[in-house]
Order: sequence, then structure tokens, then C-alpha cells
Amino acid sequence: MCPATTVPTLVATFTNDRLGLCANVRELHESEEFEVAVMDAFSGDVVVSRSFSTKDAAVKTAEILVAVGSMNGE
Repeated sequence: MCPATTVPTLVATFTNDRLGLCANVRELHESEEFEVAVMDAFSGDVVVSRSFSTKDAAVKTAEILVAVGSMNGE
């Protein structure tokens, strides 16, 4: 028999089509943390990965990381 595993839950996702970035926020049940993974949409490579203790901090960080390249003083 296979051991039981807990699958991370997707909490939020953000995309920036112009830059080809996407960010996913997942809840890691075993560690009670939230993981932000920002990926290059073209290659699939993870360019930033970080864990946070709160959902709000993880979601806000993911949103900022994906949007930062689009900020041009508007």
C-alpha cells in the first residue's frame, strides 16, 4: 500500500502575459505554510520560490512579483 500524502491546495494564481510570468500560491498542509512559485511561462522554469507563514503575505507577494515588471510609472 502507498503511504497517504497530502496534496498542496492552490490558493491563488496570477499571470502577466506581457512578461510571460505566472505565479501560483499553494497551501502546504504538512508545514502549515504557503508557497509562492513564480514561473517563466515559456520555459516552465521556476524563477522565484519562497514560503510564507500567512496566506495574505504569500498572495500579496505573488501579485507584486508578477506585476512588478509591468510597472512603468502609470
